[in-house]
Amino acid sequence: MGRAPGIIVNIIYAIFWVSWELWDYFDVLKLGVVTYFSIFNIVNQRNNIMNTVCEFNLFVRFALQYPIGFVRQAFSGLPIHTINHLETKFISCYNDRGSYGAMIAFWSELSEQNRNILTDYITKSKL
Repeated sequence: MGRAPGIIVNIIYAIFWVSWELWDYFDVLKLGVVTYFSIFNIVNQRNNIMNTVCEFNLFVRFALQYPIGFVRQAFSGLPIHTINHLETKFISCYNDRGSYGAMIAFWSELSEQNRNILTDYITKSKL
């Protein structure tokens, strides 16, 4: 009966030792995973910044060279009264801000849904 506690202590010690070794292994594994995701996030952030810069350049280029009648083309999937409303809004922005400020003023007055429609149109345009 005197040996039983010793065996139990040895078993507990063995479990503890295995757990500790596994914990060390997982620390290395966690460090590798954290490093991988850190690098992945840095690359992702760089790509997001580059995409944002490209989208910004595309918008600026379009804002300076928009084709006549682009409102009707961009929003052609909407009801005619909505297209007329948006076209009137753009003309008002043009009259208030001039050719260089019209697009930014128009953009700021659009709803999110209409901004998405215009963004798709600008992306697909070849300006």
